Amino acid sequence: MRYSTLHTHTIFSDGKHMPEDNVLSAIAKNMVSIGFSDHSYTDFKLDCCIKPVTTPAYIAEIRRLQKKYADQIEIYLGMEYDGFSTVENRELYDYILGDAHYLKIGDEYCTVCNKVIKAGTEIAATGHKNTEVRNKKEATCTEDGYTGDTYCKDCGAKVADGEAI
Repeated sequence: MRYSTLHTHTIFSDGKHMPEDNVLSAIAKNMVSIGFSDHSYTDFKLDCCIKPVTTPAYIAEIRRLQKKYADQIEIYLGMEYDGFSTVENRELYDYILGDAHYLKIGDEYCTVCNKVIKAGTEIAATGHKNTEVRNKKEATCTEDGYTGDTYCKDCGAKVADGEAI
């Protein structure tokens, strides 16, 4: 079986390797294709996203690699788009990968232009790993119990329903 990936990060955002190193690794693993999808720019979390000033170099490097390795592997230029970021000139990319690494709680938007008129709080999306159990009830000899519902402590979402015991 041969594999592909469309979710590859490089030093242009929060990856550890140069794009060409990733291409060579993919070729060595007999992959069919590799897609680069560095994190798009966000103005509030600068340590893991591509910077506007380096975006042209990112695009140029992936396009260069597409030509250089065209006879060995398919290479795609993408961007991992966070819902709170911007991807300018989308037509420059082969694909856009969506993500939800952050949540914004309490923003208020203009009903005409949809711009934020009052900023709320930004919290990192943790995948609901920081949880707590609520509504737990111990069983007795006369009443059923309940294991409790699991809630995310970061965003308040109900992650799992409990069960009767």
